[in-house]
Parts: sequence; C-alpha cells; structure tokens
Amino acid sequence: QLLVDAQMSKVDVNITATRNNGLDPNTGQAYEASSIHAWVPVFLIGASYTPEFWNNRLTFGLAATDSFVGGGNYLGDGSPEGPFTGHQRYMGVRTELMSISLIGAASVTVVPGLHLGAGLIRYVDSLEILQAADPVGLEGQGLQDGSAYSGDIVLGGETIGGHWGANVGFLFDHFKVAQIGASYSSAGTFRTKGTGEISFPEPLGAADIPTSLAFEMPLPAIIRSSFASQVSN
Repeated sequence: QLLVDAQMSKVDVNITATRNNGLDPNTGQAYEASSIHAWVPVFLIGASYTPEFWNNRLTFGLAATDSFVGGGNYLGDGSPEGPFTGHQRYMGVRTELMSISLIGAASVTVVPGLHLGAGLIRYVDSLEILQAADPVGLEGQGLQDGSAYSGDIVLGGETIGGHWGANVGFLFDHFKVAQIGASYSSAGTFRTKGTGEISFPEPLGAADIPTSLAFEMPLPAIIRSSFASQVSN
C-alpha cells in the first residue's frame, strides 16, 4: 500500500514590543512592528508491505514527513544586510528550522482486531539563522558616526545535523464503529552544526569573520490518541 498526503498551513503573526515603554532608543519613536505571513507545507509519503506468511499478521512500513517546520522571517522590505530596525532584531531577524523524519516501522496483529507496532525514526535537522546583536549594551544606538543601529553586529549562517527517535503504539479496530489507537514518541534533541559569518559595522572595524555554529533544542516526548468510526461499508 502507498500513502501520499499533503497539507498547507497559513501562518500570520504580528508582534509588538513593550520594553523601554515601547520606544526604540535609536529613534525615540515607537518600535517598528514585526509581522510574518507564510504558507507552510506539510507532507507525508509512506508505504507498507504485508508478507504472505504467518496468516498475514506482520506488516512493515517506511515513511517520510516534515515533522517540524518553524521559525520566522521578519526582513519585510529591508535589506538582508541590515540595518535591522524591527524590535525583534536581537532575537532573530530570520530563523528557519526544519526537521525531516525518516521512519521505519513494523506491526503485528496479536489477536484479530488488536495490532501492536514500533518504529525507529531518523530526524534530519536544519537551521538557517540571521540575527543582530548588541555587543556594547546600547541596544543599537549610534556609536562613532551617530547613526541609528550603527553599533549592531550581524550573525548569519546555516547548520545541519540529526538525531534518533523511536515510537510505539497500538490500534484496536475489532469494532468498525469504534476504532481506537494510541502511540508514544520518545523525547530527543534537535542538534545541528555548521558555519556562519559575523559582520562587524564600521565603528567596530568593518570586518566579516567566519565562525562555527552549533545549536541544540530539547524536544518533548509526545503521546497521541485517535478515534475513528466506520459508519457504513
């Protein structure tokens, strides 16, 4: 059997800032609002095979899906080199996280209507980041030339990595009008490494310095439950 599923999720986020009473010290005006509007694709491609022995009680499966897509791009109409004027510039101008899951699983029919399964998951993790920083603690206020944000440095880079996971579950479908299931996916750590570049502005030397990047984010264990009913043939 072959399964292909695709979805699209629309994300709209608008964020304002309240620090410094909502005023950007660079301009004396209210912080520029930040917003993101994006379409996020979600896909699942899978296949299963039931060999013709042991009364067809054993089934194997393979699947791939984008299990996690996240982040935000707050560049707006601005230049990717800056200066970045949105209030979130020190938390992330552009952050794109993605985790692709490659799943191998097997299930066995213990008794008619009761199926137990387990799987091993390999996650392929990636992160792309663009972020400003305030090395002198003035929140980007002008340095030597007095222009706004002239003290900000910018970090940009890409990382890739991966981690392992596992899941177990059951499905009880003896009664077609009341089919129930549950599963448990293990916790893990989103872990990537890569390279990037730190760009210093003119007042701080106007240099672009290559750097190594590493990122880790703990991920929770997940418990899922399901209910389905086949009301007719």
